[in-house]
Amino acid sequence: MLILLTIDPLNLEGSGRGSLNARVEVDARQPQASLEIFADANDFATPGGGSLDLDVDIDGHGNSMASLMSSLNGQLVFALTDLEIKNSLISRMGTGLGNLNPFASRETLLECGVIRMDIENGLVDFEDKIVFQLSDSTIMGSGKVDLNTEELDAGVNIEPRKIAGSITDLGLTGLIHVGGTLAEPNVRLNPADVAMKYASYS
Repeated sequence: MLILLTIDPLNLEGSGRGSLNARVEVDARQPQASLEIFADANDFATPGGGSLDLDVDIDGHGNSMASLMSSLNGQLVFALTDLEIKNSLISRMGTGLGNLNPFASRETLLECGVIRMDIENGLVDFEDKIVFQLSDSTIMGSGKVDLNTEELDAGVNIEPRKIAGSITDLGLTGLIHVGGTLAEPNVRLNPADVAMKYASYS
């Protein structure tokens, strides 16, 4: 089956300011199918009141989905500021671990969130390139995804900013590790001795 899918242009206006422009093309009319993704946003006002900056430029080609994914090259840069989050799981992850009622209603402000992914020959690299700073916690992510083998290797650190005697006092850095594959990911607390401390503390 010959396929040509083109979304061009995709233009969205922000809630009061800014715009988002994108282009997506999938061309499978030749033995070597190709994929191109482009997106750009500057000071795009999101519905939640935040501001989004986005830069995506990714392309690849191959005679199968696997070879297409393993050929991808490009970059993704995502930045979000001043977004209010209500009833947020992310917020509770940062400060609710020591809360007697972690399911209580919460509000927090995402002051700044940045994600950068560099992709080369199917290897997605975000080592030390993910940071979300909320009003009550800081979340840092790092790792790689190999689209050739579908292997995952990523970690997330969560550090509360305002709670006295918080989980940072127990050395809970590098708390969450995501491994395995895209088809069968596994999540574990890392390292084991820190997980035992957390279980005792909670």
